[in-house]
Amino acid sequence: VVSDGATWAFKNYDSFQTAPNLTVSSDMVPDHNRITFIGSLSTHAGRRKMHNLLESKYKDLYYFGFFPLSKTCKDTSVESGASFCWRTFMLSSDVNLCPVGTAPVSYRMYEALQMGAIPVYLHDYRGAFIPYAGTDADIRNGMGWAAKFEDLDSLVENEISKMSMADVSERRRKIMQYRNSHFTPKGVISQVRKFLKQPASSDLQCCSNP
Repeated sequence: VVSDGATWAFKNYDSFQTAPNLTVSSDMVPDHNRITFIGSLSTHAGRRKMHNLLESKYKDLYYFGFFPLSKTCKDTSVESGASFCWRTFMLSSDVNLCPVGTAPVSYRMYEALQMGAIPVYLHDYRGAFIPYAGTDADIRNGMGWAAKFEDLDSLVENEISKMSMADVSERRRKIMQYRNSHFTPKGVISQVRKFLKQPASSDLQCCSNP
């Protein structure tokens, strides 16, 4: 998580300082989509299979984009009126796919959580690497989902495609509840400090490699 904080800084987008602390509505960003993936398809075979499934079976629900990091798009949720395209299109979606790549973790999941966006963390045989697993701050506790690549089809069909906007708002509300205290660089450092001083007061968990 701390290394992912460095990634956020490299992208010149530290949500702790600049992200709107609110529930995002679809009129604040370009187009509204139910499911979005912003990123490369080449870093894991599962990503291409994920994309092909959604393109063939759920085309009306799915948006895929791959933008240069510096490319900006219209964004009326910020004072400047524009922000990085990857950000605006992630915020325009009800849920964001956060698949693993070369590594078994997803920094995109942390980006989504910092923005108040709903993540779908997709993992492979290496197992699920989920922050704060088993605590109230676990994303599976009403914030987002974690699933194997091969289970995405049933997840979309049975849950994601059937979400109401009230469901979306509730998940985003839950994310915002834990965002500052768990998913920003400052929040992570606070959890680490608590863990080192009084482990029972922190939501960090020691666990074996999945």
